[in-house]
Amino acid sequence: MNDSEERVLRLELTTTVHDERINSLESRVGILHTELSKLVDLTSKIRWWLAGIGTFYITREIGILPFLKSLVAF
Repeated sequence: MNDSEERVLRLELTTTVHDERINSLESRVGILHTELSKLVDLTSKIRWWLAGIGTFYITREIGILPFLKSLVAF
């Protein structure tokens, strides 16, 4: 094997390794994107639950009419 054939072989091997790394990174990014979208959905649900609990607490503590008046005032 001469020097140019060895270079071509090393370049092919390097290209294959880089392609495998790129594919691995793409799959990891896809998994991360999926998990982040699940996390966004979960935080949205938690926010609505907290808003509901807060609304229930406020209406219980100050009464429904003052609470409704404060909503209309804004």
